[in-house]
Amino acid sequence: MKKYVLPLLALPLASYAACDLTKNAAGEYEIAKFADLLQVSDCGVDGDYRLTADIVADDTPFSVSMFSGKFHGAGHVIKNLKLKASFKAAGLFNNMSEGYVDSLGLENVALDEPGMANDVGGIAAGFSNSGTIKQVYVKGKLVGSSSGSSSAGGIASSFSGTIEDCYFDGEVGGADNIGGIVGTNSGTVTRSYAHNTWDLLSSATPAWGAIVGTNEGSISASYGASNNGNTAVGSEKGTTVKSVGITNGRYDKKEMKSAAFYEGWTFGTTWLIAEEYTTPMLRAFMKEVVVTAKNVGIEYCTQKLNEGWELAYSEDVDETIIGGGVNLKASITDGVAKGILDVSGLFSIKQDGYWFSSKEFDIPALKAKLTIEGLSVEDKDFDGTTAATLKGEPKLVGVCNDDAVSLAPIKGAEFESAESGKNKTVKLVGLELVGDDKVLANYELEMPKLAASINDNNAIGFAPKTTVVKSSSKMYNVRGVPVNKKDAKHIRTFAK
Repeated sequence: MKKYVLPLLALPLASYAACDLTKNAAGEYEIAKFADLLQVSDCGVDGDYRLTADIVADDTPFSVSMFSGKFHGAGHVIKNLKLKASFKAAGLFNNMSEGYVDSLGLENVALDEPGMANDVGGIAAGFSNSGTIKQVYVKGKLVGSSSGSSSAGGIASSFSGTIEDCYFDGEVGGADNIGGIVGTNSGTVTRSYAHNTWDLLSSATPAWGAIVGTNEGSISASYGASNNGNTAVGSEKGTTVKSVGITNGRYDKKEMKSAAFYEGWTFGTTWLIAEEYTTPMLRAFMKEVVVTAKNVGIEYCTQKLNEGWELAYSEDVDETIIGGGVNLKASITDGVAKGILDVSGLFSIKQDGYWFSSKEFDIPALKAKLTIEGLSVEDKDFDGTTAATLKGEPKLVGVCNDDAVSLAPIKGAEFESAESGKNKTVKLVGLELVGDDKVLANYELEMPKLAASINDNNAIGFAPKTTVVKSSSKMYNVRGVPVNKKDAKHIRTFAK
């Protein structure tokens, strides 16, 4: 019988449905909304993706299997994601194969069907995951099946790659191999921490660890806190270096709110922490805010900063989540004042808050205030005029640096009005400074507060010029108000 050999057909490695996502200049698919995220499987599990905005998911269950591409969160967050169980695994990516995920946050993440999946993990789930996960955080509830073989971790269920600079905050649990970061670790976990608030089932006896449930790889510089009595690692088959498990203290452990506790961590760049106020926060998810000062000036004579200046932010901020303080450093070169703020003491108390920087800014010069001493005003009897008589010699106070600034001769003084009264304001006439214009620009002359009285004493006076007197028998008081003879004794009449 003649044998026939069929030719081999060149088949594509993968076949995908139509993809509507746009690629950027780097060849990455851009994801700006939840509908875009749902197209990852269609556009290719080996593709490169980048979030361009925070995303709020609807109730559509989500998962991608066998992801081997790159997923850049770019400091953005996916909120309210419901993870769909696929082959008893529930995670953002199920059975991730040499994939790469960075700068991504998942908030309020949960399982679409709680308790139905054996292997659960915020980023990677399933029995086999590899690749790199870095600068990622997950917050939510990831509680899998309470029976059967399983692995549950806040970041990954099982992982043979590298997890670094990550954290989990929420509930993660299952039947066996439960870890705050990874359920079963055969790779490397470093500079990561977890707060697991899930209560261990009384009937279960799993490999339970604050950081890793079962460790067959390497753990270093990582920390965990949980509700139950356990250590950093539930079952140790690998190497744990400088890692700590803390029990019964997920938020109230003082030592976890100090940078000194996290030996080997890169604070100031990858991580930020507000001493005594927060546990570590990933800087990639915090918005940079440039801080300067407003209503600030440097006084001409004293060369000191004025009081009452305020912080100015480069954009609108929620000041209720900002704590700490700043120091303003000022310097003067060739008469020009510059300032910069030391913002090392300023902090945000929330992961979705801010990190602060400052840049040099100009500080305007404030004019020195000059005052006049040695003058007073004599009281006088009503005479129908505003003229005032000064007493004493004026003395200019406040001139500094031997500046040639003097006071021009005062031309006179006037009451605010001609009417009689007590402590009436008096203004100086022709009050001005004398000197070089450039020097005078550094000063501001305050009007002296002078006052005196114009006495009435029922004195006889003329009616104001505006008063028309038609009859010589009509009488007026010193204020020009018509009166009757019997109203006062010392009144005379004056015709126009």
